[in-house]
Amino acid sequence: MPPVHLPPGYPPPYGPPAPPRGSTTRSTVIGIVVAAATVLVFGFCACLGVAGWLVGAEGRYSGDPYAEEPYYDPYDDDEEPEVGGWPTAESTPTLRPAQTPSDGPGKVTVVYEVTGDGPADLEYYDANGDFIQVERVKLPWRQRLRMHDDNRVMVLASNSDGEATIACRVTVDGARVAEDASDWAVNCTG
Repeated sequence: MPPVHLPPGYPPPYGPPAPPRGSTTRSTVIGIVVAAATVLVFGFCACLGVAGWLVGAEGRYSGDPYAEEPYYDPYDDDEEPEVGGWPTAESTPTLRPAQTPSDGPGKVTVVYEVTGDGPADLEYYDANGDFIQVERVKLPWRQRLRMHDDNRVMVLASNSDGEATIACRVTVDGARVAEDASDWAVNCTG
């Protein structure tokens, strides 16, 4: 058929655009890969959630002494003291300190020493890893323990009167691992 000529002033006829040339297979493969990766990530997160739920609060960390608060400090309470006032300071520990671990002889010998003038308030870990507090101890003070774990050795000391110098030292099997001196409080952690 010969070409159709339009009258002057009319634009040429428009036809639909040609379909884009390209591979629909490629975009389908990319979509499948992205969907599979998303499913794998969500599946991994779901497995972590289920594992956390199974371990839960009663799981393997429930009896861990390191995860619990080491002691209760009544001075942190916001309540007013009873009519008799604050308890008087005594030189008795909060717990009876263990010299050797309750499950057998310890592997290392730990010596805590605190020196200075006047009474001091002490806090330290005993052979079982229990946190011990003793108030108004006469100085010099020395405690020799047999322990399994030499990573949990610590003694904190502060002047009860706040007027004298104080020093502490920790040795493990005769080797000094920590030493500190101050006018008010010291921290020896090994």
